[in-house]
Amino acid sequence: MRTLSLADIVDKLRELEVGTVSAYQAGAWATEKFYCFERGVLKFEEPYEDLIFDLLTTLIANEDEPFRMDVNELTATIKELKSLLVKHEHPSSKETTP
Repeated sequence: MRTLSLADIVDKLRELEVGTVSAYQAGAWATEKFYCFERGVLKFEEPYEDLIFDLLTTLIANEDEPFRMDVNELTATIKELKSLLVKHEHPSSKETTP
């Protein structure tokens, strides 16, 4: 079974922040991850299951203009998540946000 990690979510948020993907594309990606989770072919990284669930929900809601995060919100969210990863010595914690 594949695992969706918190680092995967950070990567997608970074792509959204720099414009590599649109809000719609990020939302579609998040929706696909939910479907995989519900079908039992994907699990969420421990101990971040609830946080990953919430972030996927945020990415899906982000498709709609009224709920869209601006660049400052994206940057703050990425910084907060990276801090959490560093605290737990996650492999992606050595990466830096441009």
